[in-house]
Formats: sequence, C-alpha cells, structure tokens
Amino acid sequence: MNDDKLITLTGSLGCLSNSLGRLFWNNCFDYISFKKIITILNVSLLCICISCLFIENKYLFIVIVNLSYFFGGSYYGLMPTQTVRVIGEKHGTTFYSFIFSFFAFASIVQFLVHEFVIIKWGIGGFRYVFIGFCVIQIISIGLILMFRF
Repeated sequence: MNDDKLITLTGSLGCLSNSLGRLFWNNCFDYISFKKIITILNVSLLCICISCLFIENKYLFIVIVNLSYFFGGSYYGLMPTQTVRVIGEKHGTTFYSFIFSFFAFASIVQFLVHEFVIIKWGIGGFRYVFIGFCVIQIISIGLILMFRF
C-alpha cells in the first residue's frame, strides 16, 4: 500500500482504538469472567483475520485494522491482573514478566515473516500468514474452552 496519508490515518485511529479497547475490556473484566472475555476477544480476532483475506477497499482496511487494535490491545491490560489471580501475588508478577518477554520472540517472527514471505511472495503471500493466524486463534479458543479459569 503506497498511500502515506491512509497509513498515517489508520495508525492514528489505531492508537485511539487501542486505548478505547483497553478501557472497555478492562471495565468488562469487573463484571464478566476472564474466560468469556478472552473467548470473545479470540473469536473476534479470528473473524478479523479471516476478513483480512478478502479486503480490497482501503476504507474497509481502516475499519478492520482499528477493530484488531480494539480487540487485540486488550490483552495488555487483562493479562497482568489474570496472571496474578491465577499464579498468586508472590509469583504472579515474575510469571507475567516471563510471558511479556515473549513479545521479543514475536518481533523476531515478524522480521522472519517479512524476509521470507513478503519479499519472496509479495504482499499476496501475506494471506498465508493470516491463515496461520486463524489456525492459531482456533487452537487458542479450543484451549481456553477446555480449561477452567
């Protein structure tokens, strides 16, 4: 996509969407169980990933990206609290620090995806990456539904 104004608008609105999503879902966490919220977030992100396979309109692109920020950014606010609830106050913060360190691994994977998928197959190859994201979301939804939180 070679439209700098569109990318800037999408990123700016994404910042707002991310902030609103964190506020909204963290407030829902006071009234709805973690399992229900995470299931809603994962199913929503699965639908967003699937819809990314078919995006052709730039305005729909803005909406989809902002929805992904709204739902995806919520994990950062929910996970520390839930980690301490499940693990306990003594070890919860240490355990969350360990979980948070995996974002560095995600950055390495992102670099590899760029190097080996985008450069080799072009932007059309990114559709295969989204299919992989969808499979990961389906697996995580299944795992969430299997375990009690």
